[in-house]
Amino acid sequence: MKVVIERALEKDADELMEAQNAAFKRDFLNYGECPSYITERGTMVEKIRKAIFYKISLADGKIVGGIEIYPRNGFHYHLYMICVHPDYQNKGIGRDAIEFMLSKHPEAIIWSLATPKDNPQTRHLYEKVGFVKSAEIASPGGVALVIYELLNKNAR
Repeated sequence: MKVVIERALEKDADELMEAQNAAFKRDFLNYGECPSYITERGTMVEKIRKAIFYKISLADGKIVGGIEIYPRNGFHYHLYMICVHPDYQNKGIGRDAIEFMLSKHPEAIIWSLATPKDNPQTRHLYEKVGFVKSAEIASPGGVALVIYELLNKNAR
């Protein structure tokens, strides 16, 4: 399956929300909170403006996911969110998106992210591409999270 990953534009907000909400609906229902479950278009547009935000599209242009990144400083980047619509999961898209992200940002030496402790699917993906568990914390809402870090072998 050929995918195209490129910077998201404001005009992509509705399709990104659809893919992102489908991907995070289970987390929202399970935990009663999920910062990546977006209910207002303005919130999505603001994220596209402020973050390094990529859209993941199929060759026909259909948006099936996204990547939201925030630089912490010159060498530490935080992967705030990566999502793939459930209809397109388990096809290597998430792995390809992470590999794209790492190669696109060689200035980032350290990557970090947080994911629910009891979500084996996302934890498996992150561990498969080299992220290592560094801590466990609770979100402000009390959800147990695992913090992962990765030293970027593509860093320069």
